[in-house]
Amino acid sequence: MPIGGGFRYGRLRARLIDTVRVMEIRRLTTDDADQAARLYLQSAEYHRGLAPDFYRVPNLRSVIGHFLKMVETSESEPLACFVADLDGAVVGIVTVRLFDPPSPYSMTRPVETALVDIVVDENQRRRGIGAALMQTAEAWARDQGAVNLILDMLRSNQPAMAFYGALGYEEHGALLLKRGIAPG
Repeated sequence: MPIGGGFRYGRLRARLIDTVRVMEIRRLTTDDADQAARLYLQSAEYHRGLAPDFYRVPNLRSVIGHFLKMVETSESEPLACFVADLDGAVVGIVTVRLFDPPSPYSMTRPVETALVDIVVDENQRRRGIGAALMQTAEAWARDQGAVNLILDMLRSNQPAMAFYGALGYEEHGALLLKRGIAPG
């Protein structure tokens, strides 16, 4: 039997045809709010597992409302939300928001900076979706005049640390938390 021919080739060919899927990165719409919210809740569950005393899982209705409001205000606010649409399913979300410029008394350099927040469906990771979303966020921020992008995350989230490091992000400073300062 020739190499690549016969039954084995036919099976491989069928598998490849079945896996041809179309991904589109586009702006969030009101029709996406439910899927985007469910994806966000998936991420919230993961983060609660990393730090249960810090993260929580909000209710679905409030998260849907958040995404609907984001669609309404994205034209008037310095923010954008993009989704990765894979054959009609939202499998990733990235939100990018410009920071207000520092006040004149601030010691922070007056450099336009944007904050990025991203979620990719846990069953769709390591397929280039996150990188495509981050490229889109970076392009939008650059078009708005941003020079720097920042994001926050837990150091214990090693898969995310590796992902962002591969994209050229580096640790800069630290966020410190002191718990239980309220009386009682």
